[in-house]
Amino acid sequence: MRRFALLAALPALRALRSLRVPALVLAAVAAVPLAGCESTVNLGAAPPPSGTTNPPGVRPQADKIDLLFAVDDSASMADKQHVLASTVPRLVERFVHPRCLDGAGAPNGFTASSTGACTSGTPEFKPVTDIHIGIVTSSMGNFGTTATCDTKGTNLRGHLVNDGRIAPIAHEPSGFLAYTKNAASAGVGPLNPYTDAEKFAASFGTFINNLQESGCGYESQLESVQHFLMQPDPWNSIARDGDTARYEGVDRDLLAQRKAFLRPDSDVVVVMLTDEDDSAVDPLALQGRGWLYMANSSNGLTFPGFGSSGAGDQQNRTDQRYGVGTTAPGGTSACKTDPNSVACLPCWELGARASDPSCQQTLSQEEDPSDLRMSSMKRRFGWDPQYPVRRYIDGFSARRVPDRRGEHDAAGNYVGDANCVNPLFAKALPDPTDDLDTLCNLEAGPRDPSQVFFAVVGGVPEDLLRTDGSLAKPRKTALSSDDWQKILGANPATGDAAGIDARMIASATPRGVTQPGYDWDSKKGDLMFACTFELPKGDQRIGTPGLGTADPSTSVESTVFACSKYWDSPLCDRPLTTNDATDTTLRTQVRAAAYPTLRPLRVAKGLGNQAIVGSICPTNLADPTSADYAYRPTIDAIVDRVSGTLIEQ
Repeated sequence: MRRFALLAALPALRALRSLRVPALVLAAVAAVPLAGCESTVNLGAAPPPSGTTNPPGVRPQADKIDLLFAVDDSASMADKQHVLASTVPRLVERFVHPRCLDGAGAPNGFTASSTGACTSGTPEFKPVTDIHIGIVTSSMGNFGTTATCDTKGTNLRGHLVNDGRIAPIAHEPSGFLAYTKNAASAGVGPLNPYTDAEKFAASFGTFINNLQESGCGYESQLESVQHFLMQPDPWNSIARDGDTARYEGVDRDLLAQRKAFLRPDSDVVVVMLTDEDDSAVDPLALQGRGWLYMANSSNGLTFPGFGSSGAGDQQNRTDQRYGVGTTAPGGTSACKTDPNSVACLPCWELGARASDPSCQQTLSQEEDPSDLRMSSMKRRFGWDPQYPVRRYIDGFSARRVPDRRGEHDAAGNYVGDANCVNPLFAKALPDPTDDLDTLCNLEAGPRDPSQVFFAVVGGVPEDLLRTDGSLAKPRKTALSSDDWQKILGANPATGDAAGIDARMIASATPRGVTQPGYDWDSKKGDLMFACTFELPKGDQRIGTPGLGTADPSTSVESTVFACSKYWDSPLCDRPLTTNDATDTTLRTQVRAAAYPTLRPLRVAKGLGNQAIVGSICPTNLADPTSADYAYRPTIDAIVDRVSGTLIEQ
């Protein structure tokens, strides 16, 4: 979880701890469905692939899988990473040892050998003998600002994680792990692929556990995936000419990793694990000033035409829950009552709005707490400087996407001119080069959009994914339009929240949720929760309020977390009797939580049958043999869905 104020008070922790930005509020969310796409998301069963380009009656088939995990590595994520690591063997096992089916096509309790032999029945698909698996994190850096996420560990730029920030995989210079039973694949990609599936899964589980939670608090989950897989010419850095941002260079190291990892004829599965919303800004928005929304008033940066925050900012600086404010001005007065009004405009557009009272100074820290920077941006700032969600829907599904030359118009508006072949659907990837035409003009490959899958394991209550809304009932096989209304509202594009489940409203004030532990008085310094779950004993952490420390002998790691910052947090074993930062009473964090992950869920909705949705809040961490243990329901849903594109036995 992001903790700007505590980090400012504890400089020694700056390099070790990330900061948290929670979910985007619903008013700023815009669902952009894919044209002609179904409005359901498959959760388990494998319907016939839709949107294929194959001849009628011919479905795409693959004998290899490229698995990319997009893992949130901000603070508050260690416990969820542990749950994922415990579940990864199940994913590998299902692909390598498919279930055996009886004559009616139902699982008969047996699993196939790695050669496809069943004691009884037939395997559901031919065992997968060629798997690549890698990790990108949510730490994309500072998008052109300074003093924010500018260290090596917080600025990974969408690279596969193998940089020494965590325990590196010394024999895997490509940055990912591989499993193969095919001798012809032994010299492709990594130098030393695994031939033992159990060791392969165990190694990757260790890899996930080693990520920890020291990444950037401005989580860029979607952009990290886009950068690694789909951007034809990924930038190497973002520079500035004065206050105008520009892309600089091409990231040749990333291109080399992409070429080694991504095969043209594989199924591609992206699994996103996150407990917060995507927070990446478009640095070129607002005539190249979008980056300023990631800047802080403590950086010495000033939004053009405006000074530092007002007296209220200084007054609130002593309250650790607010953090450090931005230097950006707010929106016009109309934004507060109707963010969709034509009169709601950013105050950086001066002119006639110079006399608007809301435009006379930047927002105070109480109006702009660092933990809520990317929430309700249209209401507070008159503008949403984030990339449009459509960018990522197209990245997963469109054969052509924009390169840097096709992304923006002269005013910095994102237009998304699809002028290049999507690397995800290319026949072959080029050697790393700075030549944009070479990176753009690729030959189309055999992969079909129906062979690309996106799984979101995020902030959504598990009961919204179950039949009849009951945890005692099985997962739904698909989300209907009514289900999506409960998750995202009737029309998030206009801010129409009709029919939304209260737990999915990204709000800094209580929403009237009746279940205990979801709503609480954060003094508008934090968002309310979408879901919570009880932490196993080994993941419970003991902290000192106001000091951001923990007892290393009894905690996972020394960190800044809810029980240190928020005296009345429902995630702790008990509230304190006073909001006194000098109170050294130790409390234990006994529960973990997630905020509504609205933008990734909107991408899932737009992808229809190619998406899988799961809750990051598991319902069972006590019985590893249970079908609903950890993230097993989501893992099984992924395999069931992908199985429709694997080679049949």
